[in-house]
Amino acid sequence: HTPTLFPLAANPFSLLSMNPIIPAFKACKAIHLRLVAMYWTAYTRVLFWLNGVKCGSLKALGRPRINVSLGGKATIGNDFYIRTGQAYTEIGNLGSRILVGPKGVLTIGNHVGMSNATIVADCSVTIGDHVMIGGGVQIFDTNFHSTDPAIRASGHETRDDVKKAPVVIGSHV
Repeated sequence: HTPTLFPLAANPFSLLSMNPIIPAFKACKAIHLRLVAMYWTAYTRVLFWLNGVKCGSLKALGRPRINVSLGGKATIGNDFYIRTGQAYTEIGNLGSRILVGPKGVLTIGNHVGMSNATIVADCSVTIGDHVMIGGGVQIFDTNFHSTDPAIRASGHETRDDVKKAPVVIGSHV
């Protein structure tokens, strides 16, 4: 008796576990994901280098937006994992962004992951070790504009008129 490619079964879902194509597909998908991760990790490492970001070990999926202004500083520890885009995570839809202003300081600890999240450090953002930043999360240390309506209406708002305060997220959060 020769086994058929799609054997008949009383439970149609058992066909999936009996079909030899399924494990082969999953293996191909895993290999593809590893190759894609190698590409995006190298791409992200170049972006970090171009922006002066000091980073330990890194794994990336997708194209993050990284912008560290002149005078800004960003330091990221080991085992940083960043996912960007709906192809690599289905939650959050903005993609991952790291923006550091001219006087901003961003410090991210070890074993930190972020998925389609945004971090803006115009003053100071510190994130501890073993932190997971989920899809759609936005961490800002600024509100981007003056809280004084008269200053906003004058049209002469400067960076010094904007409220800023340090953000600290501890470890194991």
